[in-house]
Amino acid sequence: MDDLTERQRRIFSFILRTLREDGYIPSVREICREFTFASTNAANSHLDALVRKGYINRRAGTARNIEIAPDYLFPERGVPIVGRAAGGAPIDAIENLEGYLDLDAVYEPGRHFALRLVGDSMLEAGLRDGDYLIVRRQPRVENGEIGVAVLAGQATVKRFHWRPDGGLELLPANPLHRPIPVDPEADFRIEGKVVGLHRLLA
Repeated sequence: MDDLTERQRRIFSFILRTLREDGYIPSVREICREFTFASTNAANSHLDALVRKGYINRRAGTARNIEIAPDYLFPERGVPIVGRAAGGAPIDAIENLEGYLDLDAVYEPGRHFALRLVGDSMLEAGLRDGDYLIVRRQPRVENGEIGVAVLAGQATVKRFHWRPDGGLELLPANPLHRPIPVDPEADFRIEGKVVGLHRLLA
């Protein structure tokens, strides 16, 4: 952190400490309270400097719009949990860092992330509601593999079925749920392939 001013270093340390202790990133207003800034302009000025220097990124449209840059996520903490994904109908897209899974070094934190599965649509694939799925970031999931897709801003876990005509269906592993056809014109992206499972037993 030699390239940071003292105030920038303290703000970045506060962001990391809040994430470590409370499990979430502080908002700009929380940073203002911590450092007794009279307005959000002062906090935003320091945060913009942290963005320019590569320590954080910022997303538009959310109160907690700060993201730690991957190089500073402290891999020793484990794989980041970045939200939830539906095992039934899609739910809100993966965006929020919920904490970390302290797993073996076989999973690279910069390349892998964890999602908590919600719902039972992948039950016959051995994936249960509440499981933590380890996802490897990659731009394509092959036919028959289980992956994470974001469709119209919502994330879901399904088996990928690529049709001969190049179309795609997202298949559940539970007869109580229906396949999800992907419209070629839809707002759609692939987040990665499910490569591991972490289950917490009661």
